[in-house]
Amino acid sequence: MSATARAFSRTMVSEMSDEMQPSHLSYCGIRKEHGPHDVFIFDEEAKERGVLPRVMRRGEVFDWGRGGPGSMGLARSILSHYLEVPCVSDAIAVAFMIQVVARFPRDRWRMPRPFTERWISTRWSNMSNDQMREDLRA
Repeated sequence: MSATARAFSRTMVSEMSDEMQPSHLSYCGIRKEHGPHDVFIFDEEAKERGVLPRVMRRGEVFDWGRGGPGSMGLARSILSHYLEVPCVSDAIAVAFMIQVVARFPRDRWRMPRPFTERWISTRWSNMSNDQMREDLRA
């Protein structure tokens, strides 16, 4: 990868981190016995900061611990929330689903926001500027 692409990657993640919600937040998924599963946002003192906004396609409900439409919807929702964009491309959502969401424990999980930042930074570190822009194009 060119020095320009590496610099772009570092700048993008650095600028996003500065502008976004604090890095001490975590995403937490809790599987309910009945009804849709929820994903919450917590701060470092385990205080609930809200429910993760859903960026889903029709008929999808949050799921994790395996691949599928619900896990894809969760991947899309986490990345959209983190990047503060209305939606992300299927390419980045599929990669995040396979590498992260599908590996969550089935009952409950917690993922600190810095993990998401590291995942994005690692993904972008091997891409050209055009590929990074395409990753964000839905």
